[in-house]
Amino acid sequence: GKSFAGEVISYDELRNWFEKLKTIENTDLSLETKIIVSEPYNVAREWRLWITKKKVIAASQYREYFKLKKSRGCPEEVIRYAETRCEEYTPHDTFVMDICQCGDRYYIVECNCLNGAGFYNADVEAIIFSVTMHFVQG
Repeated sequence: GKSFAGEVISYDELRNWFEKLKTIENTDLSLETKIIVSEPYNVAREWRLWITKKKVIAASQYREYFKLKKSRGCPEEVIRYAETRCEEYTPHDTFVMDICQCGDRYYIVECNCLNGAGFYNADVEAIIFSVTMHFVQG
């Protein structure tokens, strides 16, 4: 699950957050919820890619250096990276994959279903056409 968005905080801030968590009733988080703690990465850019049958059908940049920046498309090397990862594993025939760039390397941020994914500045017509054709053709 994605109970909260990642962020960079100090140890004291994390401890205060945990103390507050102990006093509230929350259906998404509990004292047993596992969280990942790591060194922060300098994420240069993030893209959302819409994928059907292991092929990228649309893409949109949505963040640059931690600030919202929507622009249609993505570099060709990002598409190649995503499609290569799809040869290793796909959660479904149609899904979205978020990819980030740190330095000169790409990483998968997360994969999600199409239903709840924001479009940012993607080619919505291409997404609708591709997904429709996938389900019509079977």
